[in-house]
Amino acid sequence: MQHYNHTGRLQNRSLLGHQSHVSVTTVVSLLVSSLIILENLLVLVAVLSRLRCSHRWVYVCIANITLSDLLTGVAYVVNICMSGGRTFGLTPQLWLFREGVLFVSLAASIFSLLLIAFERYTTMMAPMHQKSARQDVPAI
Repeated sequence: MQHYNHTGRLQNRSLLGHQSHVSVTTVVSLLVSSLIILENLLVLVAVLSRLRCSHRWVYVCIANITLSDLLTGVAYVVNICMSGGRTFGLTPQLWLFREGVLFVSLAASIFSLLLIAFERYTTMMAPMHQKSARQDVPAI
């Protein structure tokens, strides 16, 4: 507890009287986060079922960003549940772990977007030429 009081701001704060009610902002944030998690699960199932039929690189990229967004949503829900008055009960290591998981999952999501943007750029700038249908048919 002393690691939170280096500035002296906690001297007059009652730490034993935690809020027993949940704020409207917390409930709305949890509902939105749960909706994001469900949407990402639905997209992940759809992409993985499509990936089995067609092994295209873009589906792997979309599955990657969907999974990272799903993990970001889960990390955000954990962060909301561990915030507020519960923050004072966390050790510095647990606090850093909580924040670190959120930042790493957000970075993974951003780098996945960067990978998809690079893949789309290379697809548009250096398109692959399709073989003609006559070359694919074996000669009899």
